[in-house]
Amino acid sequence: MSDRVGIMNGGVLEQVGPPRDVYHRPRTLFVADFVGASNRFPATVLERLPDGRLRADLGALGVVETGGSDGVEPGSPAVAIVRPESMSPDGDGAVGVSGEVADVAYLGAQVQYTIETAERGRVIALIPSEAEEDEAELGQERRFAWPADRMWLVPA
Repeated sequence: MSDRVGIMNGGVLEQVGPPRDVYHRPRTLFVADFVGASNRFPATVLERLPDGRLRADLGALGVVETGGSDGVEPGSPAVAIVRPESMSPDGDGAVGVSGEVADVAYLGAQVQYTIETAERGRVIALIPSEAEEDEAELGQERRFAWPADRMWLVPA
């Protein structure tokens, strides 16, 4: 195991840091995709708050306050990254999506849901198996949500 990783794209070093930081705080969309699955939501950055967080408009998902990488500035388009394991079923969280269950995959320790949403297309959620006593059925309407601080903004 490494205590630092580097992600290269086309011979250019895009990000170096501890694996946890690279995973949860990617600097670019390439890094976010390279190190794992993510849900993407278009955003417009409204302002940088005094504590360093960003206030961003996510359209139908509302206005959120969350962190972001360097290069995400007020007035600029961004993409909000949400890891599938950050989501929880039935609305636990400040931000969420609802949609029809398009696929359910039991993966042992986790259940993977693919949700087809009207506004955002497909969204993937990974829920611990022990938390899902009654798995949702295909076609069922389901809501998944997450805390705003589990999102991360990267330049669009």
